Amino acid sequence: MKEKEIVKKLNDKIIQYKYDLLQFKKIFWGDSQEYRNYLIKESSIDFFRHINGLFWDRLVLSISKLTDKYEAGSNKNISIDYVIYLAEKKKMNCSEKIKVLYGQCFSEVKHIRKYRSKFVAHQDFNSAFKSDLSVNIGDVEKAFSKIENIMNIFHLEYEGVQWSFNLDGYKDANSLMYFIEQALIYEYFKEKRNDYEKDMIEEIEFKRSIKY
Repeated sequence: MKEKEIVKKLNDKIIQYKYDLLQFKKIFWGDSQEYRNYLIKESSIDFFRHINGLFWDRLVLSISKLTDKYEAGSNKNISIDYVIYLAEKKKMNCSEKIKVLYGQCFSEVKHIRKYRSKFVAHQDFNSAFKSDLSVNIGDVEKAFSKIENIMNIFHLEYEGVQWSFNLDGYKDANSLMYFIEQALIYEYFKEKRNDYEKDMIEEIEFKRSIKY
């Protein structure tokens, strides 16, 4: 595989993983968080608790994957260490700078990588019963910020441009929270008017209006 294809694949992965972070924040760490927590509690709290866990495991895995060493034994990984390797190979001016930044980043995410090993990739026996190891949203955001910084220093010399790794979705988590809100509003006024026949008529009309 050509080097530009590998760099593009790495860019795409960072965008994908960063999108996961943005969606997670829109549901669980967005504006008016107390109100959003109310919407979650009143609609599907068990489901959202499950989604929270799935998102969190994915975010921890994402940081771990992106900070893996490019060469690990006989295996090779598509990670930010690849651009360190590439910059050294091409004798780029930014080589030493991004190498130092990667070393700092790798050191700062050690607890995330350890958390991945103990709680996500495995079910460590001792840690399951007693562990003070924890990761918070600030740790994940800080890691992404450092990864993006390394990539943009590299890209500025490699391609002459910087990248934006933020992808704002259409009909994303914000849309989900909006429709939950609308459903709860509708339920509230249905209960107030207490007209079962009208409720059924509206439900039938709505279903008939849908064009599959």
